[in-house]
Amino acid sequence: HLKSGIGNLGHRIVAQEDKVYVTMGFNAPVSALDSRTGKELWVSDDSANAEELILQDGLLFCVINLAKESQSKHPYQSMSNYNRMLANKVSRKIIALDVKSGDKVWEHVPKTVLPLSLTVGEKGLFFHDSDSIVSLVPRTGKQQWRSEAVKYWQDLMLYSGVNLVLYRDILLFS
Repeated sequence: HLKSGIGNLGHRIVAQEDKVYVTMGFNAPVSALDSRTGKELWVSDDSANAEELILQDGLLFCVINLAKESQSKHPYQSMSNYNRMLANKVSRKIIALDVKSGDKVWEHVPKTVLPLSLTVGEKGLFFHDSDSIVSLVPRTGKQQWRSEAVKYWQDLMLYSGVNLVLYRDILLFS
């Protein structure tokens, strides 16, 4: 039952025609697998502690948890350890991986990335950094723009998340 765990658990796997990109454990790096055979194609050491994955145009965008105190200690860790951590206090970064090689193309290190706020489209890669919504150029990671302050529930916990949805040229945040 997915709702009994952390909110971003379902965001740790992405599939396409011939490959699956997945974290093989809570603190594990991203692995690329052949979707027909299950054979491991590559593992990105740059992506240890990946929490969210999004794939577009040959790039795999990963939200990486940088805060050791918020990482899982073992596979059966109690959720109570996560309950006491505010999401905006967990430092995170975003990296882009080349899907063919697993090599890091770029990284962007904001003060944080709110859980489940990463989304991408033709015109940008978007996330909430606990102050504003930020747009990056997907190919380079360079910042395009930053919104005015966008409020959210300040007691948002690590195991939960927000919603940032892109539809055509419209971003919806809740």
